[in-house]
Amino acid sequence: MTRKNLDRKGGKKKPLFSSSRKRDPKNSSFLRRLAKLCFILGIWAVLCLGGLILWYAYDLPSVDALEVGQRRPSYVFLTPNHEEIAHYGDLTGESIQLQDIPPYVVEAIISMEDRHFFAHPGIDWGGILRAFWTNVRARAIVQGGSTLTQQIAKNLFLTNDRSFRRKVQEMILSFWLEYHFSKEQLLTIYLNRVYLGTGTYGIDAASQEYFGKPVRSISLPESTVLAAVLKAPSRLAPSRNPEKVKERAKLVAKRMVEEGYIPAYQLPQILQEIEALHFEQTSRNHHVRYFTDWVMDQFPDLVDMKQDLLIVTTLDLSLQKKAWGAIQGVLEAAKKKDHVEEAAMVVLDYDGAIKAMIGGHNYIETMFNRATQAKRQVGSTFKIFVYVAALEAGIAPETLFEDNPPSYPNWDPRNYGWRARGQISMEDGFVYSVNSVAIRVAEVTGLQKVIDMARRLGLSEEMPYNLTLALGSSSSSLLELTNAYTIMVNGGYLTAPFGILEILTSEGERPHSSLKCNPCYIFLKG
Repeated sequence: MTRKNLDRKGGKKKPLFSSSRKRDPKNSSFLRRLAKLCFILGIWAVLCLGGLILWYAYDLPSVDALEVGQRRPSYVFLTPNHEEIAHYGDLTGESIQLQDIPPYVVEAIISMEDRHFFAHPGIDWGGILRAFWTNVRARAIVQGGSTLTQQIAKNLFLTNDRSFRRKVQEMILSFWLEYHFSKEQLLTIYLNRVYLGTGTYGIDAASQEYFGKPVRSISLPESTVLAAVLKAPSRLAPSRNPEKVKERAKLVAKRMVEEGYIPAYQLPQILQEIEALHFEQTSRNHHVRYFTDWVMDQFPDLVDMKQDLLIVTTLDLSLQKKAWGAIQGVLEAAKKKDHVEEAAMVVLDYDGAIKAMIGGHNYIETMFNRATQAKRQVGSTFKIFVYVAALEAGIAPETLFEDNPPSYPNWDPRNYGWRARGQISMEDGFVYSVNSVAIRVAEVTGLQKVIDMARRLGLSEEMPYNLTLALGSSSSSLLELTNAYTIMVNGGYLTAPFGILEILTSEGERPHSSLKCNPCYIFLKG
């Protein structure tokens, strides 16, 4: 034993600090390995996250053309006499700045849509967690966690696709927007672009649509209505569901009290004013929307839609109103007698121009167009194709056919309201719509010839290859069927239904790729 390890009394030297617990070398080694593993996993997590962001960012849409306050283009629909019948897009609204509108408009929207808008960097992680927990407890999607910035990213650059890719891209774009624009600029973009129902884009357009005045002039109760519509613009538009939107507007007012934007003592008065609100109907002639919606589907391939456009249509507004009145009268009588709920009408000119179109009893309640979208069995209206095919096959109108109902193994057709006479001419069979004669004419002519004739006259749906076809067991849209009859009275010249006469810019000039939509006649051979 060396001297330095001994104390003065010759004993063993003690350490300055001692512990009763000795360090476990195995424990220490495990902790070092765990720390190293966590460090490596952290690096890989960062690399994977970066790779994921790059993967979803490589096909992001271009954001170079974004302008603060830019609005969507408007499309104004006109009659041939240039009388306005409908509009789509931000027509009446002007591009607004925050200083041009009352502060409570913004406060109402912020209260309901994004309480922490001025604090978060584009993503409100706390809001996402709260929405997630609320949805878990409700076992349904009852609350969203998207910020106003995310809504801007989705509405301006992305689609409504509910995919993971779209959500990641939405977050990336939100951070980009927050970096390049101030909160005030983002609010301006949002207020000028947001959809608020009935074809209105932008807070000013909606204010004029529902209250008949610009947004700078609306009251606090009216601002709660605009904030209420944002949850479901199509369902909560005041012109469609005034009671529901008032109910949500009251919730907006209560939320504004919670956020401290309005004092609590004012709430009862504000709630009363919300209940007493009257909504303007500046978008008159809602029944023309069945027609203009159909036209909207026709012209995107004709012209660049990124500009304001005037669409001169074929619609006769006077005739349209008469058709609307006739439909309402028929439905009122049919509801009591046969419990009929819906009806549709199409009026075509000889050249195929649509002069009137009614797609249902109430566009506000249902936008489904029964004149163009519904497929119904055509019934006895199909018989005309049978007789035209017979004439083309050389069967003379005076040819006699048995009018007693035929019998088949799995089918026993009947004549309704017709007393059998033995034999009648094909012409009388057509005039009196005798089922048995139509069946026998189709049998003699040949089913394939009947189907070919219907195809040539514009019917596109599948047709059964059996004799029930003669009585109209096939389906068609009202528009297709009406056009086929138009060809009959048009001397056999094929027409296609059309609703656009001309497309012009807002200055009255033809855009570069616009077409003058004259009807095209094609001789029906045979």
